[in-house]
Amino acid sequence: MVDILLPELAIDVLPLSPEPIFQWKGKTDVRKFIDHLYADIYPPYSSYLYKREKKAMWRWSKRFAKEAREIPEDLKEEIKERILAQTATIPNFLEDAIFGKSAKYVIAWKSCVQTLLEEAGFYSLAHILEANEEIDCSLLLASHLYYKQAIQVLRSFVEETLLPINFCDNVTEFNQWKANSYRTPALRGRDGLVKRMVTKGVLPAAIGTAVSDLYGDLNSYIHGSEDKLIHKGIHLGTKDGLQFKLDDFKL
Repeated sequence: MVDILLPELAIDVLPLSPEPIFQWKGKTDVRKFIDHLYADIYPPYSSYLYKREKKAMWRWSKRFAKEAREIPEDLKEEIKERILAQTATIPNFLEDAIFGKSAKYVIAWKSCVQTLLEEAGFYSLAHILEANEEIDCSLLLASHLYYKQAIQVLRSFVEETLLPINFCDNVTEFNQWKANSYRTPALRGRDGLVKRMVTKGVLPAAIGTAVSDLYGDLNSYIHGSEDKLIHKGIHLGTKDGLQFKLDDFKL
């Protein structure tokens, strides 16, 4: 399925490397990815699309920096010195390899959505548009330091990219979904949707395993694992609250 939606040369570029945005020079890997997407459509457009999305990520880096430097009012006096020390760990996001790698994947996703919409290469328009909104929502939440909620949204993103692939092979289920009478099955497990799709050959086994593992990791942010909370450690007397945390950012 993946090699039908994306050119093989584009797939071969993956995975994308961790590289600060400041160091994106010439034909960096995400630029090559976009070039391959448009090689058989309209090659000149890939340059414009890359520049447009790169500028968008520059704007996001400024948002991340601004919000990371905000100190919550209820914490300013109580732990001011510790907060200021933490603020000193805030990276220059344009020079940060982790942020740069994330930016590359956002750009790659946005570029894929662009080509799918242009070429009508989607099965469910609602799902692809909704999944695209999930990425924007996750970025917005993360930029405001709501890391847990940002990752919760990515769980929905996984569901919304997987379901239309399933519907391609199950028109009756798609019609039920459009009629609001479809109950989404569990994604993981012996009888889960991923297992069913792998068994039918809709998903390669390796992708099925990767999706299941990722979904399992994201579940810990849904089900309230203590170490995933914004206010984690409060039972031990720690009061960090809603502020920039380098370790959480790196996750």
